[in-house]
Amino acid sequence: MDEKNWLLAHPSIRVGVGVAFPPFMWTEHENSQWAFKGMVSDYVNLLAQRLGIDMNIVYDIPFNQALDRGKKREIDFFPCLSKTPGRSDFLLFTKPYLSYPLVILTREDAPILGSVSDLKGKRFAVVKHLVVYSKLQNDYPGLELDYIYTKKVEENLDVVSLGQADACIINLAAASYYIQRKGLTNLKVAAPVNWEGVQLSMGVRKDWPVFKAIIDKAMATVSQEEKDRISQRWIRVEMDTGVNIDLIWRWGLGIGTATFVLFSFFFFWNRKLAREIEKTETAQKALKESERHLSTLIGNLPGMAYRCLNDQDWTMLYLSDGCEPLTGYAPSELVLNTSTAYNDLILEEDRPMVWNAVQQAVDNHRPFTVEYRIKDKSGSEKWVWEKGVAIQESDTGNLVLEGFINDISDRRRVENDLRKSESLLRRVFEILPIGLWFADKTGKLIKGNTAGIDIWGAEPHVGPEEYGVFKARRLPSMEEIAPDDWALAHTIRHGITVRDELLEIEAFDGSKKTILNSTAPVLDDDGNLDAAVVVNLDITDRIRAERDARQSEARLNALINAIPDLIWLKDPDGIYLSCNPTFELFFGALESDIIGKTDYDFVDAQLADFFRDHDQKAIEAGQPSANEEWLTFRANGYHGLFETVKIPMHDIDGNLIGVLGVARDITKRHKDQKEKIQLERRLKQSQKMESIGTLAGGIAHDFNNILSSIIGFSEIALKNVDQGSELEDDLMEIHHAGKRAAELVKQILIFARKSGDELGPIKIQPIATEALSLLRSTIPSNISIVETLNSTLTLTGNETQIHQIFMNLCTNASQAMEMDGGTLKVSVTDQIIGPDTPGDHSGLPPGQYVKIEISDTGSGIPENEIESIFEPYFTTKEVGEGTGLGLATVHGIVEQYAGRIWVTSSDAQGTRFTILLPAKPSSQTETPPSNDGIPVGNESILLIDDEAAITKMTSRFLSRLGYRSVQVNRSAEALTLFERQPDQFDLVIMDMTMPGITGDKLAARFLEIKPDLPIILCTGFSKILTKEDAMELGISAYIEKPIDNLALSRT
Repeated sequence: MDEKNWLLAHPSIRVGVGVAFPPFMWTEHENSQWAFKGMVSDYVNLLAQRLGIDMNIVYDIPFNQALDRGKKREIDFFPCLSKTPGRSDFLLFTKPYLSYPLVILTREDAPILGSVSDLKGKRFAVVKHLVVYSKLQNDYPGLELDYIYTKKVEENLDVVSLGQADACIINLAAASYYIQRKGLTNLKVAAPVNWEGVQLSMGVRKDWPVFKAIIDKAMATVSQEEKDRISQRWIRVEMDTGVNIDLIWRWGLGIGTATFVLFSFFFFWNRKLAREIEKTETAQKALKESERHLSTLIGNLPGMAYRCLNDQDWTMLYLSDGCEPLTGYAPSELVLNTSTAYNDLILEEDRPMVWNAVQQAVDNHRPFTVEYRIKDKSGSEKWVWEKGVAIQESDTGNLVLEGFINDISDRRRVENDLRKSESLLRRVFEILPIGLWFADKTGKLIKGNTAGIDIWGAEPHVGPEEYGVFKARRLPSMEEIAPDDWALAHTIRHGITVRDELLEIEAFDGSKKTILNSTAPVLDDDGNLDAAVVVNLDITDRIRAERDARQSEARLNALINAIPDLIWLKDPDGIYLSCNPTFELFFGALESDIIGKTDYDFVDAQLADFFRDHDQKAIEAGQPSANEEWLTFRANGYHGLFETVKIPMHDIDGNLIGVLGVARDITKRHKDQKEKIQLERRLKQSQKMESIGTLAGGIAHDFNNILSSIIGFSEIALKNVDQGSELEDDLMEIHHAGKRAAELVKQILIFARKSGDELGPIKIQPIATEALSLLRSTIPSNISIVETLNSTLTLTGNETQIHQIFMNLCTNASQAMEMDGGTLKVSVTDQIIGPDTPGDHSGLPPGQYVKIEISDTGSGIPENEIESIFEPYFTTKEVGEGTGLGLATVHGIVEQYAGRIWVTSSDAQGTRFTILLPAKPSSQTETPPSNDGIPVGNESILLIDDEAAITKMTSRFLSRLGYRSVQVNRSAEALTLFERQPDQFDLVIMDMTMPGITGDKLAARFLEIKPDLPIILCTGFSKILTKEDAMELGISAYIEKPIDNLALSRT
């Protein structure tokens, strides 16, 4: 493709600049737009016009990034750069079109250098991707420079001026620009760089050789006049804004002081030319041309060139045009002190220092440099830098000073701000409550702040090989840290950041502390390790407080978890935040599943609304709110009464953070309270029953005494009447009525007795008959009784307890039918239980059993109550109609006898109770007493009873049997009689219950007097003395009233 077609195919070229390289090229942001400036920009515009293409500048990226994009062919053209082997890999270079000299810059107070070789071991500021760095690396490997890497050329001058680097290499034009712009007047040209002049070319992407050839041809068409115009335009502009004459002097001193001599020799040369001009017109023209050049040079220098007398006023003989911008005065106002002397501009407190510095330099025949303050014509204070030298005039012999004064206010301001910033950083560094340590790039600790020293108890400046002086363990593993395993060692070796490493350290004073250890690398602009920082945060107190808080929290959690109440916490929106195990149990979910949910996830909407309303009431009230609520839990169907307290929770600032709830299941308490009331009622009922029982016992005693007389006298009368007569029949009716009355009294006494636990061989059938006989007189007439009593087996038991079984079950059955009537069936049969016996007889050993079945045709027992009917005090009857102890008593008796009881019930068939009691056949057959063979005798008997009728009846009966008797109706009288004549009586028959001395006590006195005395004790009812108690007292026999004369005769 020819060049013309190539240009047509590539109308737009991407141009990479990306570096501030004045006066050659730089970019600025003006009026919200980027602008490309400098000599190179004119060449680029010239090429664009002549080739008819667009040069699109790629702005706002650093030069190294521009080069990287050039490698990727994202940038096509670089208009100004030096040729290096690395760049030649991806660029084609045009013929050089610009060049510049290089110099070494140092601080004013730095030692004099002769060449690049004198830089050995020094701190050197350099931009890594520019040609100076590659030149030093390749051609000076033995310099061992400590590189201070920067991003831009101008930063090289900054770090040298601030003392962070010792030197840098820079082209003279750029150095002048930046020194003036930044006021860096403490810099000097230490030496020239004797390298082959650095040549600037244009670079074209390597796959575009056609474009490279086009550029070379186009640049060849640029005339020398065009080049000079471009050069004069930008160099002049730059000098207008800041070429530093001091830099020119320093460079001049470095290479033979050429420029300085030029300036110093100005006036001498001018006078010499004046003398020569008188001789020839050519010399005159040369002089004028020389003056023009020198005037242009001096006029373009920043600041003020001067020539003055060495007097107290610093009387000015010459001032350059820079005088007015610096001082506000025109040169004519200060020359020869026309308006004011220059010394008057110097601040009064600085004048002695300026005078002494200049005079000392004059005396030692050397140049002087001094910085001081002046006030310009407007009264503004400025810092100035002055460089000068004393010169002896050859024609007059006068000593004059020639030099240069420049405004360094901006630089001093920057330096002052920097000092303040550094001072602030030092103070912050020291007062920070966390430990800070700085290490150099080798890992050597170089500085620690107060907090860091306090943590460790020392400030060891050690390197990695000495890290063993630090003792620490990692937590929680308690792994001891090896010297090469410290976080700082890893940061130095690998450039990594380590954050919040938990350590237990042993400080140098022996104390142990817990710290968070962090390290981070400090990198230069190119990502290379420059230093490292270590941060130590002493959290010993915090760890201790956290441990105490955890222990306290653990104790609180243990307490909360052990509480059987439901405990929970919600946020203000009703979302669960926490709960205890009891809450989990009732809600049927783990805490992890409950957190983040609301009541609507666990209970029905109505109950959830109720909970929410209660929460809001507590929040609005701002204090605990309590209530009782019946709850049904979906998880297990439990329904209970809960006492709930809701407490609004606030943070330390008083902001609402949630609602704490505590709920206690008071169902049992509520039930217990109801049962307590019922028990109190039952107690009153029991007390009533006990009173009735006591009354019944007392009545029974009196009845038995009366019945004893009736039965006894009727028996006596029957012996004296003719058999078959009407009188005998009447007496028989009286006798039978007395017997029936005695049986009724006996039934009454069953309720009055406190014990009945004596076990012995009994038959159930007679007890059933007796119970049914008693029941018939108490149940309604609309209830019929059907009995089947076919048992012959004997069991070991207590008649009273068996009687209770029949009475309780039959009474309950009759009450179930009293409204509509029905049939009460009572069955007592014998049954043999074996392995093959049908029915559920689990738990019963094989053998003979007495089977009791009691059924009714009533309404039946609800299914949900059957399991509770044998519980004490369980009853479905109205208050006052039952104690709830009947069935529990029956169940207890059956269990005591090792039997079983079943209940079946339904609405249609009523209720049936079935009882199996193990039979224990008696080894002896009981023989009923016979009426034949009534014993007779002639002994003397003492009869004692407070009822005279009884003693009278008993005496007459005994006398018929041949006995002699003495009747006494008072116990005290009987005791007196027996004490006088104990041997007169062979037997004593006495009543138990008598006024004064009771029968048991009287018997005891008789036995003391006559131990072998037979005593028969009779009682109508006694709660004090049982038959067993009587036997223990030595009483021979115990007879219950009414007295059966036949039984008495055989006793």
